[in-house]
Amino acid sequence: MSFLKNNKGFTLLEVIISTTIFIIMLAGAYSMLNETLRFWQYGSENIDMQQNARIALTMIEYDVKRAQTVQVIPPGSIGSMLKLEIFDGGRIKTIAYYLRGVQLQKAVAGMGHNPVAYNVTELNFKGIDIDGDEQPDLIKIYMEFSTDKVFYNLSSQAHVRQSGFD
Repeated sequence: MSFLKNNKGFTLLEVIISTTIFIIMLAGAYSMLNETLRFWQYGSENIDMQQNARIALTMIEYDVKRAQTVQVIPPGSIGSMLKLEIFDGGRIKTIAYYLRGVQLQKAVAGMGHNPVAYNVTELNFKGIDIDGDEQPDLIKIYMEFSTDKVFYNLSSQAHVRQSGFD
């Protein structure tokens, strides 16, 4: 039994201490990973909302700049609405932008209602008559977007196409 006396190994106390240190290090690594994932998700939501807002605003501006006539319907039961008539390929196309719940909708006559943006909490249009003809020449657009973690607002303005410059 002399071979048992010369064995070198770890005592039970050393194994317990090293296991405890390893578990503490593992918990710290998990905590850092969890925080990193949380920040990444927050940043991803923020980027998604900003990109969503910019695309919606660009779409509205593009349609306003092509419009022959513009009608701004003041806020009511459904909020502010923008109605546009656009000459497209030899025919007049009627387009409306409005808020339904938290979705910005684009209604094109004969083609249905399509969501343009989501998480929209406020939408306002304001028409400004610059030349005194009682038709809006400039459209101011204001939108608010929010989730439970992120709030973002965006505003812009677009000049309406002048019928004399077709």
